[in-house]
Amino acid sequence: AYERAKRLTPRDPDLLQNLHQASLLTRDEIELPPRSGLGAALELGLSRVSVNELTLAASLVYLLIVALLLVRLFLEDAVARRALGTAALVLGIALCAGTGALGMKLQHQHADRSAVVLADEVTVRSGPTENFDAVFKLHAGTVVSVVETRGVWDRVEASPKLTGWLRRDTIEGVRQ
Repeated sequence: AYERAKRLTPRDPDLLQNLHQASLLTRDEIELPPRSGLGAALELGLSRVSVNELTLAASLVYLLIVALLLVRLFLEDAVARRALGTAALVLGIALCAGTGALGMKLQHQHADRSAVVLADEVTVRSGPTENFDAVFKLHAGTVVSVVETRGVWDRVEASPKLTGWLRRDTIEGVRQ
């Protein structure tokens, strides 16, 4: 529930504190490789805003551009017209960037197949049946990424080195 709520209010201090407390209660300490570069910085920035906030900001910038262009139509002063045109152009560039960020955020959310382990303990297997060998165990609260689905089995990735299959009824998707 906290992971779902984080998508709607990513900066809520109570939510972040509760999510942190919940993560302290998980038994599995999975280290993810550090990310760097422009993609990591962009992902970090987008993780701090919700889709609703990006949509509202883009809508307001669009309305401001329309208002500036309407006012520009009725001005006779060439200097003021040029200033409003330049402001509208700059805001148009900002709108393009904001709309691109919104598209990236929506695509990321749509592609996100994160899930949380619900069972107290679950055995992750090397294949999609009980007949395959146990590879490792995961515990309640661990966040995994679903990579593939076969019947009632999901291939999950807890980290690049920890992958395997577990029954779908032991996890719940964040995105539903």
